[in-house]
Amino acid sequence: MKIKIGDTLRIADCDSMRYSSGGCRVGKVTEIDQEGMIYGSWGDFSIVESDDFDIVDYPQETVNSFLIAHNLEDEKRNTYGQKRDTLEAEWSKAIDNIAPCIGLPCTICYYSDKRAATVTQIISEKKIEVTHNVVRTIDYYAGDYEVLPDLMPRTDIFTKRRNGQWVMEGQAAKDGVVLMLHYQRHYIDPHF
Repeated sequence: MKIKIGDTLRIADCDSMRYSSGGCRVGKVTEIDQEGMIYGSWGDFSIVESDDFDIVDYPQETVNSFLIAHNLEDEKRNTYGQKRDTLEAEWSKAIDNIAPCIGLPCTICYYSDKRAATVTQIISEKKIEVTHNVVRTIDYYAGDYEVLPDLMPRTDIFTKRRNGQWVMEGQAAKDGVVLMLHYQRHYIDPHF
């Protein structure tokens, strides 16, 4: 995969972001040095071609939403007390404001279970359709799954509520099934 300056990358995982509180990183490539280290607007770390990432074609609004969330996450990492609480609230708001786009990986949160999905249709500004991803179980009892790019025929509709969260259509905003747009994960709780 040939990467060039200006490409938008969705970084799923890399050794440099182990401190991250979860989720992927999205940003534009700003520099590629002679050793092949790739730098960009996704945070204060570099990646290499062997890391887990994709070149994506997200609208600028979506990229900007991720950048705000990333910057707040980086800032709160070394902050404590009341300032951290303020940054945490701002970060949550930034996560709620991520603009969905077709192809954006996401997670459906069913209480203790999480299902990997992908945004497949923007119905309106406050209504989207997501399709479940195919997953391969590596170890059910350890909660280890591999999310595959293939999609299942199952879809769900989510609506954006006044509190900023995406909630499954037909469910109450409080205690309903929610959609997280800043990461993709699959986990089935083996205890239920």
